[in-house]
Amino acid sequence: MRSPRFSVVLPVYNGAHYLRECLDSILAQTFDDYELVVVDDASTDDSTNILATYRGHKQTRIFRHEKNEGLFPTLNDALRQSRAPLIHLLGQDDQMKRRCLERWDAFWREHPTLGMAYCQRDTIDESGAIIESAPDDQTPTILSTRQVAQISFYHGSMPGNIASVVLRREALDEVGLF
Repeated sequence: MRSPRFSVVLPVYNGAHYLRECLDSILAQTFDDYELVVVDDASTDDSTNILATYRGHKQTRIFRHEKNEGLFPTLNDALRQSRAPLIHLLGQDDQMKRRCLERWDAFWREHPTLGMAYCQRDTIDESGAIIESAPDDQTPTILSTRQVAQISFYHGSMPGNIASVVLRREALDEVGLF
């Protein structure tokens, strides 16, 4: 079986409130060469029932932990289940814009040797309305290791949010899981 271009990995724990909007935004992508890997970390709310309604979708693979293991073990499990050379991390309360993967594909075709990339993001409220648009990012498109270290030291995590990160599998394999 051919691997998809992207794996969208989604750890879930008691995310029923926003989960359907998150899943629908992924499945509404204009780019379709991806898989969605979901790992439910033993949710006790309606997340499991919501996920069951998506099991028939051809791009969706859903797994469930029998006991709660926490965010990073669940994220690592999703990463191990993923098959694509590019991995888009996402949170259960996040939404993807319709052209997100299409734009990522164009970016990674232009920069195939990067280990990680991130993009700006809008902040939305509980109804999905934008309350803060992505700020204009003045950093260069490609940063040296030194620039990353310097910016991270002074400003904290560069991506700022898991949902804005795409990793190249080879780089992840080299540095290891979370």
